[in-house]
Amino acid sequence: MKVPAKPRKSLKERRKRLANYSFLNTSIGIVLLSLSNLIINVNLSALVGTFFIFLGAFQILFVRGYRILSLLYLLSAIFLLSAKVLPSYWLFFALFYLPMALAYHRLYRITAQSEVSFLRNMTVLFAILTPTFHFINSQGLIMLLLLIHTVANVWAFSGLRYVDFSFFDRTSGKVAIVNGRGKGGMRSDDEMYKSPVRILWTRSDIYSKPVVLGDSICVTSTDGYLYNFSKDGELIWSVSFEEDILASPIVDEEGKVYVFTTGGNIYSVNSQGHRKKILRVKSAIVATPELYNERLYIVDYSGELHVVGIDGKELYKVDLKSESESSPVIYDGFIYLTTTEGKLYKITLDGKIVWKFVANGYIHTTPDVSDLGFVVFGSNDKNLYAVGFDSNSLWVFQTQGEILSSPKVDNDRIYFGSRDKNFYCVDSSGRKLWSFTASDEIKSKPCVSKGGYIYFGCDDGMFYALDRNGKLCWYSKLEGGIYAQPTVAEEGEVYVASLDGGVYVFN
Repeated sequence: MKVPAKPRKSLKERRKRLANYSFLNTSIGIVLLSLSNLIINVNLSALVGTFFIFLGAFQILFVRGYRILSLLYLLSAIFLLSAKVLPSYWLFFALFYLPMALAYHRLYRITAQSEVSFLRNMTVLFAILTPTFHFINSQGLIMLLLLIHTVANVWAFSGLRYVDFSFFDRTSGKVAIVNGRGKGGMRSDDEMYKSPVRILWTRSDIYSKPVVLGDSICVTSTDGYLYNFSKDGELIWSVSFEEDILASPIVDEEGKVYVFTTGGNIYSVNSQGHRKKILRVKSAIVATPELYNERLYIVDYSGELHVVGIDGKELYKVDLKSESESSPVIYDGFIYLTTTEGKLYKITLDGKIVWKFVANGYIHTTPDVSDLGFVVFGSNDKNLYAVGFDSNSLWVFQTQGEILSSPKVDNDRIYFGSRDKNFYCVDSSGRKLWSFTASDEIKSKPCVSKGGYIYFGCDDGMFYALDRNGKLCWYSKLEGGIYAQPTVAEEGEVYVASLDGGVYVFN
């Protein structure tokens, strides 16, 4: 079985890695510098701590929006070192907290994460308490504050979720075309190019499909929030879950929204934006669950299928003994899903495995079911498989790249993309009807409108609209890659989520 190719690291991913390293190194430096003050004559600790502080400050210089933190970290390090070698150590301890408080405040404004808000408020309090404890001659309490801050800093940074600063203070709403150019820098007078009419901004990458909720749009983001926007682009409310969210939200008939986090937590959110935790499962939830007959069918990343009532009571679970990135698909009383080790499962609604089909490669896609009696899915072995309801292989369609785009069945046609940069349309017998060459790899699942138009996006942010014959109708250029399936509303508006943190709206 071929090992999947390692994806290319984008500039944003490299910045994210640098930011995470910087926060880690800065925390190590603060710990060591604090220890050098708490324990007498630990000069090596001070030296090594200073090195880590400078290393973290240097790394953060390469992350746009976070650079001011470099100066603040260095100022705090200087004050800690001064407290070790100069008289009036309490004054330098108090001064140490001030740049740290400013750094935490800056981080909170960017990330909106409660751990950072707690650090900021705690550090301001410690800056006030330090001179107070000095005047009542309590050196031990001053050292205790430093120890508490050190522990809290490590705790907060160990779970910090990176947010690109470029998302900060963007305003959702209509898109202006300046100097004849629309979003992405493409010519607005290009007859094939279409600019979005609105962009709905979140604070971080979006891997989930936008969901229409009456007269509003719901979307989750890796910043850990569920956003509810009006169709005019105004933010109605947002709810924080303090964890990354990759799965799309689900809406029931009563308008209640269900949210699934990478921490394995399941929440319900009412129409006013009030959340309620209903259950926690074993592992991260990265694929969108299915809501069927007031039951949630959830596949966690460890490969366990959980069947949960909407009241939060777990009815049963099935251990597939392999990791899974698949959503469950329910059709005619059976559940179909895949695991990353290369297996397609058919399971009854009461949790009994009927059969499993083994492909020749890893599977990172969700299957789709045809009314003509078969299930289709893509694999890293570059093949699209069609498997009958009796587990027999019907046909295999080969591409020139790994298939990470989940297929979409539309009557007697199947649409999907590949890492070979081609978008394919095949019929129910596996015969290619046409293909369209895109600008980059395709990993998003396509969607098909009632009028027969096909929409999909690419890694480089190009978004395409094709007709049933594979002819390009229009395209657009988003600022980030597209992994999520687009959504077409009843009114004909198309909602496209991007890794730049925006939901782009097209007429």
